[in-house]
Amino acid sequence: AEEAAARDEQARIQREDERQEAERRARREAAEEARQAAARAQAVERERAEAEAEARRELAQLAAQVSQAEAELAALAPQHAKLSDEAATLKAEEERASAKLQQLYKRETTASQFSSKAARDKALQKEAAKERASLEKKEKQAAALEAQLRTDKSEAGKSEEEAQAARARLAEHRKREDAARKRVAAQRAEHSALTDRRKGLWRKEQQLGESTRGSVAELDKAQRTLQQSMSRSLWEAVRAVERIAAEKKIGGVYGMLIELFDVDEKFFTAVETAAANQLFHVVVDTDETAARMLKELQQANAGRVTFMPLNRLRPQDGPQYPDSEDVIPMVKKLKFEERFKPAFRQIFRKHLIVRDLDVGSRFSKSHDLDCVTLEGDSVNRKGALSGGYTDLRRSRLRAQLDRLRLREALAASEAELAAVVGEGETLDAEVTRVLSDMREAEAEQRKAAADAEQESLELPAAAPSTARRAVDAQKEKALAALRSAAEADRRRLEAIEGELASAFEAELSSGELKQREGLQAEVKRLSQRRVKAERDAAKAEQQRGRLEGDLRDNLQQRQQELQRTLDEQTEEERRASTGGAVDPAAAQQRLAATAAELESAHKGLGEKRVEERRLREELEQAKGKLAAERTAQQEEAKELDKMLARRGVLQSKAQEFADCIRRLGSLPKESFDESRRGGSAPQPMGG
Repeated sequence: AEEAAARDEQARIQREDERQEAERRARREAAEEARQAAARAQAVERERAEAEAEARRELAQLAAQVSQAEAELAALAPQHAKLSDEAATLKAEEERASAKLQQLYKRETTASQFSSKAARDKALQKEAAKERASLEKKEKQAAALEAQLRTDKSEAGKSEEEAQAARARLAEHRKREDAARKRVAAQRAEHSALTDRRKGLWRKEQQLGESTRGSVAELDKAQRTLQQSMSRSLWEAVRAVERIAAEKKIGGVYGMLIELFDVDEKFFTAVETAAANQLFHVVVDTDETAARMLKELQQANAGRVTFMPLNRLRPQDGPQYPDSEDVIPMVKKLKFEERFKPAFRQIFRKHLIVRDLDVGSRFSKSHDLDCVTLEGDSVNRKGALSGGYTDLRRSRLRAQLDRLRLREALAASEAELAAVVGEGETLDAEVTRVLSDMREAEAEQRKAAADAEQESLELPAAAPSTARRAVDAQKEKALAALRSAAEADRRRLEAIEGELASAFEAELSSGELKQREGLQAEVKRLSQRRVKAERDAAKAEQQRGRLEGDLRDNLQQRQQELQRTLDEQTEEERRASTGGAVDPAAAQQRLAATAAELESAHKGLGEKRVEERRLREELEQAKGKLAAERTAQQEEAKELDKMLARRGVLQSKAQEFADCIRRLGSLPKESFDESRRGGSAPQPMGG
């Protein structure tokens, strides 16, 4: 009893020690888990702090870049306005000088077109009526466009007030939308993780599919190598045996002899030389099976095959192999199942693997055996020798070994592929479930965001928005063009009226000729200055557009993104400090989602920049064509000046000739008669 009590006490003490040890182990594990969790939290906090510091540094740099860009724009605006005004002034002066020059040209040509002042005045009055109608039409269009601009500016002021109130309501709705969005973050993160796993399985499935296709191709290659080592009829017959056995479900057909054994690679050549085409004999269990297969082959006209029924094979015992280190019985190097032993003894029991032909010659005579070297040279029992070069690349046994290896690899790949497909189907079901849950959560988010979306749709456009400014700028340019055209019509009308009041003269006076020359030089000078001013204004406009685009689409957008990220981090810190908990995994997922959105935005920005560069190139090409057209017009004007000068010279000569004719007077009638008689009299040929 005392011994039993002692044993019980010892067992109790042991159990207590084990319990305490388990508690200590649990406490150590809990402490280790807490330490690891703290380390992870510290790492997350450190990464967050580093990210926040980096964001603040980048935000400061962006603020400096924004200030610099705004300063450049502020400095560029008056320069652009000055250049544009200068170009417009030069254009107006050029048009005035051109109008005066054209009027002089017209007066010069009018003298030759009309025979009297009344005819000239009638044509000029008709032209003046057309100019008055054109001027009136353009003034009406300019007045309508100016009124529309005033209305647009008035409506823009009202829209801005409405937009401010609407933006305040929209901000309130956005807060509700953000609160709803955070409730679906977990489902999205889980869906993203499952999707990533599914993508990994797809990639693995694709890799396994490619590997399987590669194995199939290599297996086909090995199959062709084995096929090329026998006659076509034999190959088709062997394949027919396999097909018929499978279709008819005939048992006991074990396959070709080459498929039923294994041997070291260094003996491949010797074994192939010894067995030759016997490697393709088909081993079956009984002669009944062989007979049935022969009958099926005959009915199918599928060729001829040699069958080896195991129940009828009776290889003799022996022979007595020589006891020498220079020879190896071939059958002892073959590895096969015991039930196939009769077939292999039938073919290989009389073959020796020898060191060389001398050894083979000696033992083939003394022991009545066929001897083969490792290189494939052979000596048969009757004394004949055969050998020569053997192409190892066409080895039948190597092709069969490759077939076996590739079949195993193919089976393994197919099994792994099937497992991956099954796992993918399971994961697809899980993704479908999570997607359904996420859609339900997103429906709640959409419901919470409905008011914000409606307010956003009804939000009036901010004034002055970029699009509105562009439209107003186009309208102002159109108004300026209409006013300029109306001013040109007015000057032409004044010139016509001045010409109506002038006397009818046959040609320009000397003062008008000097005035024309001066106007030609002035038009040329003004045209050159205008082209230069327009080019400088276009460069300034291009630089301003580039700065505005960079400021709007890059700097300010990135600044807003960083500020929004910092605001979100500040909000998370505030919630954590008031008792809320920030999930590091969720934060990482949000960060990854934000990075993806940012990458997409940068990609879209890059595409827009490419499109902007293309449009700017087209604009430069159009400006080049316009400059070329203006140069061509200048050349044509010069050519016209030359032609008019030539015309003046010819008219002067014609007047001079007419004066000479008047001074000479008319010839007597007798001179004309003598001239006619002298011109009509025939002249003799050759004297």
